[in-house]
Amino acid sequence: MEQLNDYYSKYATRLNRLVGHKIGNYEEREEIVQDAFVRAIEYWHAFNGDNFYAWIATIAMNLATNHLRRDQVVSFTPLDTTWEVQDFGPEPEQILLQNEAQSIVRGAVETLSPRLKEATTYLLQDFSQPEIAGKMGITTGCVKSTLYRAREQLQPLLKDYV
Repeated sequence: MEQLNDYYSKYATRLNRLVGHKIGNYEEREEIVQDAFVRAIEYWHAFNGDNFYAWIATIAMNLATNHLRRDQVVSFTPLDTTWEVQDFGPEPEQILLQNEAQSIVRGAVETLSPRLKEATTYLLQDFSQPEIAGKMGITTGCVKSTLYRAREQLQPLLKDYV
C-alpha cells in the first residue's frame, strides 16, 4: 500500500486536471479522484503492473462519467483553468505566444460535440489511440475516425494559425 501512496503523490494533480475536462466543480473532481484511489485499493489485485496511470485514469474517468450520468448534466471546464505557468522556463514572450495558441486551440475544441471533444482532450493529454479507445469504451478504429472527424471540424477554425 505504500506504493499506492507514492502513486497518489505522483498522479493526483494530473488526474484532477484530467477529470476537470468532464467535471467543472473542483470539490466534485477532488472527490472523484479520491474515489478512484479507493477503488484502486479495492481492486489492487486486478492491477497487472503495466501502466498505473492509464489504469487509475480509466477508473477516474469512468467515475466521472457515472457522476455525469447521475446528474444528467454534461459540463466541461474550459481547458485554460487546468494549465499552469511555471516560474522557470521560456521567456515571457514565448509564454504569451504559447498561451495565445493554446487559447485558440481550446476555443476551437470547445466547439466540438462532446464525443469529439472528449477524444481530442485525451489526445491533447498525450494518450495513445489504444488508451483513448479503452477510456471511451470504443475500438481503436472508432477512435481514429472520431479524431479524423474532429480534425476535419478543427481545420477550418485553425487554418489561419497553422
